[in-house]
Amino acid sequence: MRHYRATGTVQPKPHGGGAVAKLGQEHLPIVTALVQAQPDALLTELCERFCQQTGIEVSISTMQRAVSQLKLSVKKTLVAAEPETQRVKDLRFAYRLWSLTIDPRNLVCMDETGIHLVMTRLYGRAPIGERLYDSEAPGYRGKNISLIGGMSRDSDTSTVGRSNH
Repeated sequence: MRHYRATGTVQPKPHGGGAVAKLGQEHLPIVTALVQAQPDALLTELCERFCQQTGIEVSISTMQRAVSQLKLSVKKTLVAAEPETQRVKDLRFAYRLWSLTIDPRNLVCMDETGIHLVMTRLYGRAPIGERLYDSEAPGYRGKNISLIGGMSRDSDTSTVGRSNH
């Protein structure tokens, strides 16, 4: 009401402008290069590397807005480094041939399940419609918790639990 009495109109006042963005279009190629160098980098890591390259400190939310302008999805699939090499294919074939020579009464079926406690990054950035594949998951550092069970044709199942440090 006060605005109407003062101006005679109910039109809103013009926008005041707001804060100027720290990252403009000219900075997006740098952010793109940082993401391409390590697609599964955390936003905090991208902020630190951006500051190292440009000298401009940005917040995590500012970096998130810049990364979202790149139209990247956040998907990642861990894959083996050499699943379809000729050597692996030959080994699989040789194993299948060898397994045909075994008497089933002499088999003990073993199964293992476990948790590897090293924290592998489950997400990374890739263009929308594509998936990020990572064959460089951390090695065997950290603690394992395993559960192993065995079963044969003529015996019961036994289970063993173990924690490796």
